[in-house]
Amino acid sequence: MTTQTLKILVAEDDTFGRDGIVKNLQNIGLDTQIFEAKNGVEALKIARKQEIDIVFADINMQPMTGLELCEHLRKEKPDTKLCII
Repeated sequence: MTTQTLKILVAEDDTFGRDGIVKNLQNIGLDTQIFEAKNGVEALKIARKQEIDIVFADINMQPMTGLELCEHLRKEKPDTKLCII
């Protein structure tokens, strides 16, 4: 039986908030690869290069908000699960 690594992208402009989310995700005991972005633009670049399964996006980021990021991803990567935080 093979397990698939869950690829998660955390887009959060607050360093402490991002670190907290990442640590919590690491502690849930799943086989994960976690990518971090400090804004929506950086997150979109990562998502275009990687096959991301789940995106956690802060709603209030600049220059691209979490909502704008999710709009792009819905069009470009429709199978990616999106969570606005």
